[in-house]
Amino acid sequence: MKYLPFLLTSEEDSWLKILNDIFALDMGEYENLGFGDFAFVNLRGIIIGMVLGIIIAAYLSIFNRRVHGAFVASVIEQNASTPATAKTLSELGYMKNSAVRSAIKSGNTYRGILRCVEAEEYYFARELARGEYEAQIAASGEKAAPFSSPEFAYNFETARFYIPEDKHFTASLRFEKKGTSIFSAVIMTVISIILLWAILKFLPDIMQLLDNFVGWIKG
Repeated sequence: MKYLPFLLTSEEDSWLKILNDIFALDMGEYENLGFGDFAFVNLRGIIIGMVLGIIIAAYLSIFNRRVHGAFVASVIEQNASTPATAKTLSELGYMKNSAVRSAIKSGNTYRGILRCVEAEEYYFARELARGEYEAQIAASGEKAAPFSSPEFAYNFETARFYIPEDKHFTASLRFEKKGTSIFSAVIMTVISIILLWAILKFLPDIMQLLDNFVGWIKG
């Protein structure tokens, strides 16, 4: 930041200095540990990055459980448990939720839990077509290209979704919203920041003790 002073006000620069002092990492020289200077280059950035990664991952987990968990709960609460009782996103109240639509398209978030009537019909018909194609090729004895067809494309205006009853417990367990409040996320963030400060504050002392111990062993 010192190379971009024209982008910062004096107040912003003061805050940066305060944060830099709070999260400073002053590593010494540890002759007995055999670490070169390169070992501690950008160490503070690596530690801060790891803690920030943990915080971001926790918030993503909360988002996943609250948003996707609410959608799963809606499917179960509206008794959409069979193809006959399946509901569209509009009926479930999630037609405008881009996160849910994106998750359905990716097929990862709700894998093994959420089912789409139209997708099941499409893939069933595709397997029948594959069988007929391969049978014809085998009967003709001629070489032909392998069977291929495009993947199912969701039409969220008409696609109907359901969660089978035998998957209700698994779905509720995976997307349980209990303990995922914003308050708990804030508390977790504060604890992580305190932990970060403690690591940066006491790591040099710990390393010095370790260096002294190794020197004592070497005699």
